[in-house]
Amino acid sequence: MSRVYKNSSRTPSVAFFKAFVSFVRFRFSSYRKDKTGHFRHALDLLEHLSGDYPVRTFTRLKATNFARQALDEEQYLPTLLSKTNELKALPKNSLGRLYYELNKGKEDIFTTLSSHMYIEKYTDEYARFLRRNFSVHDMVHLVMGFDRSSFGEANVGVALSHGGASPHWKNLFLMPLVFSKIFEGKWEFFRLSWKIIFSETPKRCEAIDNWDLIHWETLLNKDINQIRKEMKIPEAVLYSPKLFFIKEDLVNAE
Repeated sequence: MSRVYKNSSRTPSVAFFKAFVSFVRFRFSSYRKDKTGHFRHALDLLEHLSGDYPVRTFTRLKATNFARQALDEEQYLPTLLSKTNELKALPKNSLGRLYYELNKGKEDIFTTLSSHMYIEKYTDEYARFLRRNFSVHDMVHLVMGFDRSSFGEANVGVALSHGGASPHWKNLFLMPLVFSKIFEGKWEFFRLSWKIIFSETPKRCEAIDNWDLIHWETLLNKDINQIRKEMKIPEAVLYSPKLFFIKEDLVNAE
């Protein structure tokens, strides 16, 4: 397995207790509308839950024929997504233009969550992989049609798991938040959301082997409908943007 730490040959492992602590801190930060803490503890939570899963994907990515571009800081996805003028000039329904429209007015998002990552302990190549991984998360939002509400994020989490880019157990920390805060006793919403998260979303991305192993860098100027067709991602029937909303959700806060 590929080396990921600068000063150690060990492999990352799951740390459930640290994950629980990060989850509690994440919720407190959300309640206090502390965006810096919100991002930092969210990233800590993901790291503690992911274990060696990203390392295995990293190893597979390095074996692809596009690994050089995907891990080159000048050519890889995070750099391309930071070029807002170029994204804005792309065709209206292209993946890159839709990314620009999704984040327009929120320039800090163009740097992606990776700007909050503590990557000093990792090798340069693995740090680039992790940055790209967060940008891939944004690509899943777009090709699956999920918004940035907590319900949308829950569906992205499920899509990433079923699409091979994330372990399923990470969702154990996200789903209680979704199911405890959204519904307020409205059982029809509960049943509908259950069908979307655990049935419709997994079925829509069942043709995906691993989201991280898609050559996204070549798709930014391509029509979103053509991308979905080639990836065999059908339109959502039950899910629609802004279907549910958590009022303290910082992702939607101005």
